[in-house]
Amino acid sequence: MNEDLALYEAISQYAVLPKDEWRHLSERIRRRRFEPGVFLIRAGDMSGEFHFISKGLVQLSYPKNEGQAAVKSFAQEREMTGPLLAWLANEPSPLDIRVIECSETMAFSSVLLPDLLRRHPAWGKIVSGYIQHLARRMENRARSFIGYTPEKRYINFLRDESSLGNRLPLNQVAAYLGITDVSLSRIRRRLNNR
Repeated sequence: MNEDLALYEAISQYAVLPKDEWRHLSERIRRRRFEPGVFLIRAGDMSGEFHFISKGLVQLSYPKNEGQAAVKSFAQEREMTGPLLAWLANEPSPLDIRVIECSETMAFSSVLLPDLLRRHPAWGKIVSGYIQHLARRMENRARSFIGYTPEKRYINFLRDESSLGNRLPLNQVAAYLGITDVSLSRIRRRLNNR
């Protein structure tokens, strides 16, 4: 299936994975479907699964008081998602992961990871490579908040996350940029008048 190939390619970018190791994982994958508004995990819950997004879009956020959320990131097609560090440490998730669009995932259980790591050294390289990928994304995001104005963050969002621009309501874009809906409207109006 194309979804299997997409997952294999996503994993293999970090290390060469022997066919028997791929077979071991693929036999344990569960295909799941989720409707918008469903949570893959809530903050405070133990993470039971890690997901590869075959179709759809999810939002990762840190809950705040009064129903607000600080949006950390989004995951879309051909991306993996889950509270990886909590998963590795067997700790509760600090994140809510909520489905934005009808989504299909390939999920595997958190109890599978220790088994994979014992089976073959490629799995350790894959986990390490994925953690480095996440660290780069987090560093770039932190740098944008420290070094860029909200307008520059929005311009960069349109450039770097162009596929998300048309899929997200403006209030979610604003939350991702760390600004209010009103501020985003002003920025958009200013940019349109240039």
